[in-house]
Amino acid sequence: MNPLHDVRSAAQLLAISPWTVRAYIRQGKLVPVRIGRLVRLEEEELARFTNQEQVRLSAASSQTSVLQSEPIQATSPLDQMAGLLERFVFLKDRRLYRLLALWVAATHMYSDFEYTGYIFVSSPEPQSGKTRLLEMLDLLVASSSGIIISPTEATMFRTVEGQTQFLDEVDGIANQEQLRNVLNAGFQQGAKVKRMQESQDGGYQPREFPVYAPRVLAGIGNRILAPATRDRTFSVEMVRQKSSERRERLRLSKIREEADAVKKNASAWVMQNKQAITRRYESFDFPYLQSLRDRTIDVAQPLAAILEIAYQDHATLDAVRQEFIEAVAITRNEEDTVTDDHKILQVLTDLARTEDPLVGNSTELAQRCAAALGQAADAIPITAVLRKYSFDTKSIRTDATATPRYRYSLSLEVLVDLLSRYGGLEQDSTSRAASAQAL
Repeated sequence: MNPLHDVRSAAQLLAISPWTVRAYIRQGKLVPVRIGRLVRLEEEELARFTNQEQVRLSAASSQTSVLQSEPIQATSPLDQMAGLLERFVFLKDRRLYRLLALWVAATHMYSDFEYTGYIFVSSPEPQSGKTRLLEMLDLLVASSSGIIISPTEATMFRTVEGQTQFLDEVDGIANQEQLRNVLNAGFQQGAKVKRMQESQDGGYQPREFPVYAPRVLAGIGNRILAPATRDRTFSVEMVRQKSSERRERLRLSKIREEADAVKKNASAWVMQNKQAITRRYESFDFPYLQSLRDRTIDVAQPLAAILEIAYQDHATLDAVRQEFIEAVAITRNEEDTVTDDHKILQVLTDLARTEDPLVGNSTELAQRCAAALGQAADAIPITAVLRKYSFDTKSIRTDATATPRYRYSLSLEVLVDLLSRYGGLEQDSTSRAASAQAL
């Protein structure tokens, strides 16, 4: 007899999340068995999928492993930049060098893109290479502002136009609240702030200042940015290098000429291919980005467009794409998109599949979620999660003789809809009702 597994146990066997299993079912990568309203996966189907994935990953990694293990070869201006960065800057994950090179190239034509993600460089302690990376990027980007320490809000918006801004030691900036609005708006084309400016007659008139620009932010600690600001960045976490990981010593006076030549080559290549990159960007044809969050897609598409044009005739295109999407996932924390709140929603949804609507007060619901989440009931913030998603209690009688008490009533339809919007369980409008019953 071929054993059957539900979505959760199948996810454990495949070492992936239940959300990913459901996505594979929707995409046809996994073929389920439907028993009434239940979805089950046969063990043979899981074995077939595992073997298929091993073959696919082996083929992809045969090229990717070469990219990971050998120094980057300067076969294009992008590779020249990545190789130069690798000579002087230690990054624990080598996939990030090419991502940074793509971002540098994007600074040379950022006005042609609707969004430009920032680079956020952080480390747990000083002397981990942050300044070295900033100095190298400063040599390569278009129209650098130079490295600015503790900028004022006025400096941010009055000097930004046409520049790539470098903001160091953001962990020590006293006026972060004032800078936050500029940073949160400034990753999108057309963003402006309005401020009063003195006119020639001594009065004051409102004036709009553009704030759209590529930026590099750096500081000690990876939680120093507000969540909304961090969501606009590619996060590069630096670590102090071991003696076996030492890079070449950097002397700006000695490297500047070489860096200038690499920068000119990159700028010339971008200008030569600008129209092709713009057409590729406006085509929105990047299927390998579609599993990512919308904000990640917004900031990754410009880099993907440059990648596609730079490597379109290269035998390593597929491997470079794979390396790129992995680097984006790392720097955008895509592996952490399922939050604790989403996990609670998922457990409540699973409970509602056998009891619709799911009724209970916060204590009762927490107790029912405790086993699935592996937490004590009093540690599960049921009330905060349900209020976050606009659930309210109401007077409910659980049986004919019981006294009415205030409880939550959670319908399966509403819970599934919330997961589809916030928890990674995407469904189209025509299949949502059926999927709500089947999954």
